[in-house]
Amino acid sequence: MSQPSLYRGDLVSAFPSVVTTAGVGTSYALTPIPGQFTKKVTWSYSFTTAPSAIVINLEASLDGVNFFQYDTYNTPGTTANRSVDIGQNNFVRLNVISLTLGSGAGIGGNIGY
Repeated sequence: MSQPSLYRGDLVSAFPSVVTTAGVGTSYALTPIPGQFTKKVTWSYSFTTAPSAIVINLEASLDGVNFFQYDTYNTPGTTANRSVDIGQNNFVRLNVISLTLGSGAGIGGNIGY
């Protein structure tokens, strides 16, 4: 499966639409940066109405198939803006592990490189 590329300076939506249930977002292939040994990404999530419970992970992978958790956020009622060193991994995604929302609510997420 081919993932869309993420270039240095890009900020992209982690999900194709507003998220209302748990699930994996779009995975992105990170383009190499000459002379840079490790990669740092930023990620954030926001909401229309604060969730009463949330667990959302930043996951990274060397091969685009086997993803591992590099960061997690589980504080309902506040937005997340985080920066994480993911080592030499070449792929990144957000994964909503659990989510409890009120009626008509949803969350969105972004990944930056």
